[in-house]
Amino acid sequence: MKRQEPKSVINFTQKWVENVPAPPAGKQADYYDTKTLGKGRRFGLRVSYRGTKCWGIFYQHQGRTRRLSVGHWPPLSLADARREADKQLTAILLQQDPAAERHGPTVDQLARLYIEKHAKRHKRSWKRDQEIIDRDVLPHWGRRKVRDIKRRHVCELTDRVVDRKAPIAANRLFSLLSKLFSFAVERDLLEHNPCNGAKKPTKETARDRALVKNEIKTFWHGLALTNISEPLQLCLKLLLVTGQRKGELSQATKAEVNLDGAEWLIPKERAKNSKQHFVPLSPLAVSLFTAAFELSGESTFVFPSPTANDRPILPSTVNNTVKRNLEKIGLEPWTPHDLRRSCSTGMAELAIPREVRDKVFNHAEQGIDPIYTRYDFADEKRAALNKWGRQVEAIVSGETAAVIALR
Repeated sequence: MKRQEPKSVINFTQKWVENVPAPPAGKQADYYDTKTLGKGRRFGLRVSYRGTKCWGIFYQHQGRTRRLSVGHWPPLSLADARREADKQLTAILLQQDPAAERHGPTVDQLARLYIEKHAKRHKRSWKRDQEIIDRDVLPHWGRRKVRDIKRRHVCELTDRVVDRKAPIAANRLFSLLSKLFSFAVERDLLEHNPCNGAKKPTKETARDRALVKNEIKTFWHGLALTNISEPLQLCLKLLLVTGQRKGELSQATKAEVNLDGAEWLIPKERAKNSKQHFVPLSPLAVSLFTAAFELSGESTFVFPSPTANDRPILPSTVNNTVKRNLEKIGLEPWTPHDLRRSCSTGMAELAIPREVRDKVFNHAEQGIDPIYTRYDFADEKRAALNKWGRQVEAIVSGETAAVIALR
């Protein structure tokens, strides 16, 4: 039977499945769902010229496209077929064979399964997990069987990271390993988590660094003495002035920012708590955004990457750039996140109520009240950010507190 070229991907619905036409006599057609199952893997439907419809997973194995059937329609509905495909995907990701079934997956296989089945689905920061795995896990454990990893091996691996003078990174590695092996236990790929009974390699203390007024002035003017690019200087100043998260700001698009209306709408896809967030912009914030718009040229991003105009600057780039320029600014060590904390502390000193501050920073709400309270505090947030913006202007210009109070 001749095979028809694959159709464009389709947004599968039950109605579409019921009505999809059969291809011409002697041919068959493969349709792919818009929702992928990961790189090189798609959930699809094969339709024969006789009208037979068969669900399947289309994937790459040893350089060739393979198809794994998961049942026919009918009786298998679209929802049930998706669930069955999800189950079968585990076998594909683990590349199971008789030897794998006898001895269990390797760490590399488990890691790929974890990224596809857990991290990508539940963690906005899944790329960070992938980065840690690729850098600190696979080079040492990639081909080892998961069942052979013991607690001492976990300690040896995290000690390697501590020895390169990265204690916090060692803690992040330990946390990821614990989650990775817990995932394996949940999937019945491992009996016990080898991280159980072990402790994080280093002790962490919560940061409470907030820049005081004279430090804010030094920070603001000290940026010009560094090698930090002008767009990134504006980004850092906006972190202080708006109080928003580094990832939300560094990846902002121009479509989100209304300069005429003095407002910025952070989409739920990029907000930490997955809720759309309205940020009123003070006159100072508007001026900083305006300057950033001009510097970004034709890019759709407010802060495009210096190496690719069609991508935003990475949050890690913001961190690394600050680290390289700390001494030139002339302050005790600080991080970009400390600017958000400085904004919060400054607002508290201006007697702005905590519930308003929480709305400004889009903090997650607890208790029953948020369920029933839909008031968005837009006016209060604007008043708070305008007041803080005036405060920052006064600090960096050397005005007195008395002048600020009169405004």
